[in-house]
Order: sequence, then C-alpha cells, then structure tokens
Amino acid sequence: METSVRFVFGRPELVFLTLLCAVLVGGHQNDRAVCTTESVIEGHPASVTCHFPEDVTVHKHYVNIFRYDFSGRSFVPELLLRCFWPHDTTHPNCSVAEGFDFDEGQLSNTVTLSTRAATKKHAGAYACDYGGAAPSEFNVCKLNVKRPTIECKTTTVPMGEAATVTCLFNTNVNETKEGFYIRRTPTDSDFGEESDVLTCNWVKQFKDGIFCHAKEGCTMNSTPIQDRVTVTIAAVDKKHTGEYFCDTVPHTRGVTVGHCYLQAQDKKPTLSPETTTGEPSSAPGVGSCRYHTLLYFLCTIVVTMKAWKGTGR
Repeated sequence: METSVRFVFGRPELVFLTLLCAVLVGGHQNDRAVCTTESVIEGHPASVTCHFPEDVTVHKHYVNIFRYDFSGRSFVPELLLRCFWPHDTTHPNCSVAEGFDFDEGQLSNTVTLSTRAATKKHAGAYACDYGGAAPSEFNVCKLNVKRPTIECKTTTVPMGEAATVTCLFNTNVNETKEGFYIRRTPTDSDFGEESDVLTCNWVKQFKDGIFCHAKEGCTMNSTPIQDRVTVTIAAVDKKHTGEYFCDTVPHTRGVTVGHCYLQAQDKKPTLSPETTTGEPSSAPGVGSCRYHTLLYFLCTIVVTMKAWKGTGR
C-alpha cells in the first residue's frame, strides 16, 4: 500500500501527463473505478462520486480521491480523501481535506466527496483510486465551476455606423463544448419573433470543431472562442436597435442570462459657418458682390462724365 502511494507522489509529472491525456479523451472506462461529476455554478453545492466494481469495505481496500488543477503550474496532486483499514480493525480510518464533506457511513461500492459552496479552487480533474491501482488505470472526471452570470456588452453608435455586441460567458465554452447564441428581442415597432443574431454549435466535422451561423450583415470576430464572443453589425439601422441577450445551450439552471441594449443615434446635419457662428460671412462670393457694386458705381460716373463732355458743355 505504501509503495503505491510513494509511486503516485514520487512521479508527479508522470501522473499529471496520464491524467491530462485521460481528460482530453474523456476518461478511460475500466473495471477498477469510475469517476463522475457535473458542472456547477459558483457558490452552489458540488460533488464528485467514485463508483467501484465492488464493496470496498468487504476486502478493506484503501480509497484515494485527489485533484489536479490544470490551470496552475504545480504537477503535484492534492489529496482530498483517504480511507484505509488499520490492521485487524472493522472501521475505516478516513481523512478529508478542509472544505469538503464525506459521510463515512455511506462508504460501500461508491464514495462521494462534496462541498457546500463550489469556488474556482474546486475546479479541476478528479481521480479515483482504490486498492493500489496504477496511474494509467485511474479514471478521471473534470469539474467545471461556472460564474453565476453571463454578461452582454454593446455600445451606442450613430445610425449607419458599425456596432458590436459582446458576450462574456460564465465558462470556457471551448472546453465544455456548450453551444451558445446571441439573440435580439423585438421592440414595440417590430411585428416578428425573436431573431438569432448568432448561433454556434460544436460539430467535429467542421474546422476548429465549431459551426456558427451569423445573421446577414453581421460577422463574428472572436477566434479562437473561449469565454467570449463578439459580433459586429456592419451598418446599424433601426431594425438592429433593441435588447440583446446571450446564453449557452442548454441553459444552465440558476445562471443569470446576459442582457444589453443597443441604441443608434440619428446623425446631426452639417452646419455652414454662417449658421454656426451667426457672424457675417467673408466668403469670396459675398466679397465679389460688394466689389462689383462699387465698380458699377464708378463706371456709371465715368460714362456720365463722357456723355457730358460730348455735349460740349
């Protein structure tokens, strides 16, 4: 038993790579132990359950549950639960990490580790081990802890200019492979139903594994997609204004959907300098008019004087 424990913690890099490969392929089902969990919202209860092929209390196999945080730099697993039977004892000796709950009385062919309020520190890959399994035989499940809200952001722009709608999801949809959409709610002047501005679903046959459809006049400019996506509307008009909201598919119960409102302002007319300042203009046209009036006056005097001399007066 001790030899197996030293192997797990003495070669952390090997265990880390083994678990990483298991997570990427979705875990390897085997006849030793199966790990199951579900994504939860931050602040809500979460649990990880290990399913064993037999009642571990019968043969008194020791049980380990530990966690890897792939977002950190440490390769060393965090031991969360350990149960073993000391020599000639009928009751197991169990130790559980702080912040987790475990009911020793329910130990049989399953064991469940739970927390009352999940946080980001609980997210990661969990591995089940009993009876001294090799790391290659560990079954791994991944717990995703999502933020409780999805955010939607947009801007107010002049009519006819480009505008953006950005969704900030409560998880990395590239990891969870959840579909998502951006939808516009019709205004009072609309006589139609809600319209999808963007819809995306994960399909293996497509490039990058995702297929997205954007409404005409809209383009998605967020690659690679992780926890946010932005749609650009090329030229905003009244049909684009209104409330937009973002969500994942399927909707996670308890998550607040992101809402934002897109407004478009009418462009102001360009005013001439005379209208703007209220001062008399010195434009060339006005000056030429004054010059021609003076010239006409002088010419009239000259013609009159010539006519007077012509009469011999």
